[in-house]
Amino acid sequence: MWNILLVEDEPFVRRSVRQSIPWEQLGFQVIAEAEDGYEAWDYMQAQPIDLVISDIVMPFMDGVALLKQAKEHGHSAHFIMLTCLNEFEMARQAIQHGAVGYILKLSMEREELESNLFKVRKLLSEKRRQHLLYLLTVYYKDLWSQLLGKREEAEQHLDEEIVAQIPAYVRIYARPAGCEPLTIQQVEALYDPADYDFLYVQQFKVWGYQFVFVWQDKELERQQSLAMNDSEPVLVTALVAKEKLLEQWEQILHQLNQYWYRSTNISQSEAGPRWTFSWKEERQVLKLMEAMEWEEGKALLCSIWTRMAAERKQAVLVKETAARLDKAFARMTEKEETETKQWEQASSHEEILEIIIRRVDYYAKYQVKHVVSDHPEISRIIDYVFSHLNQELTLKGMAQYVSMNEQYLSGLFKKETGESFITYVQRLRIEQAQFYLRETEQSISDICQRVGFAHKNYFLKLFREQTSYSPSEYRLEHRR
Repeated sequence: MWNILLVEDEPFVRRSVRQSIPWEQLGFQVIAEAEDGYEAWDYMQAQPIDLVISDIVMPFMDGVALLKQAKEHGHSAHFIMLTCLNEFEMARQAIQHGAVGYILKLSMEREELESNLFKVRKLLSEKRRQHLLYLLTVYYKDLWSQLLGKREEAEQHLDEEIVAQIPAYVRIYARPAGCEPLTIQQVEALYDPADYDFLYVQQFKVWGYQFVFVWQDKELERQQSLAMNDSEPVLVTALVAKEKLLEQWEQILHQLNQYWYRSTNISQSEAGPRWTFSWKEERQVLKLMEAMEWEEGKALLCSIWTRMAAERKQAVLVKETAARLDKAFARMTEKEETETKQWEQASSHEEILEIIIRRVDYYAKYQVKHVVSDHPEISRIIDYVFSHLNQELTLKGMAQYVSMNEQYLSGLFKKETGESFITYVQRLRIEQAQFYLRETEQSISDICQRVGFAHKNYFLKLFREQTSYSPSEYRLEHRR
């Protein structure tokens, strides 16, 4: 309900205004009355007021002065002015200062007052929608992080006082990933706004899932259904109090997970843990890939994906894991990672596995052996070398970079990687050169400089030693 303050110095006029309109049916309630502007202003500062219906001419502080006072102090209340026939100049001033409209007290037609109230309700609803746009976006992210057991990672949480500003009831419409769009307009078409004091429809998308939330102030339950492709369902919850939103969202997420695994016989209690697989397993996959053991890496991925399906891991976290692995593979090979859109549109567990395996095959073409080390300083050096391959790289420079003794670093690097520092850098540069020879039309001189060789003759000599081909022969052989 929107709160009204009625300001009028004549009691019978106040009574007439109160009795002329079915306020609650229009979404309003008169919560207070005042006899002059001073009394009204005191009340406006103490209580939330959405609309002031005020006489223009009153003792002490008139209606126009009250309106100016409210605007100067940033009060958000709207004003409808009551006026007599000889007060049109003051009514005009009130309109100039932001009043929504004015009504002649002598005629006091119900239709005219209702028309102004509808205008105010539209303004108030739009203002509230703009405010909710931000509040609910933060609210969804907070609840979503709780659903995935990651609340501590949420950027911002809403306190109880702010949550109190959110409408009291909500219903969720959900669409699985990879399906045709579910739009706000489609859901809005199911509701008649005239039945509601306030109705707000907002969309939230994450990892390809489409959620549309319908918020309302009254517990008006209507059975609503959407006529869409049966093979791509729209899931709908019951209307619930906002305090139950997290519980309802979790249930609908479980239904989406059933769709993800193409299963309908798994109870909520049988759904697997939310996490996917441990960092130890993830690092094992990365080590295989960095050692160029691509087939072993793919076999391990397939095994892990099979286990995740058996345990019904949360689909969203499966997508997150695949995207994170893909980013690591791209970093190893200096190729661009898969667009997020591909992960979002994947509609099944098998499809995600197919995508990640295709990406492994793609990255395998750029076989750059980027060694993983448990030693933090060696890992820093490896990352630095990989990012600065076209620059001068020396063991002395790396020793200074990680604040280590040069001789000690030499032994430690070989122990951790199986290669001396210079051998590691040379191999990496030759493998990068192989990639540019296969995939680009760059000249051999340009490739030589791009991978960090200062002297072309040394590059040619080293390339033949490691590949048994000259760069020109390698390029020709690859094309054959």
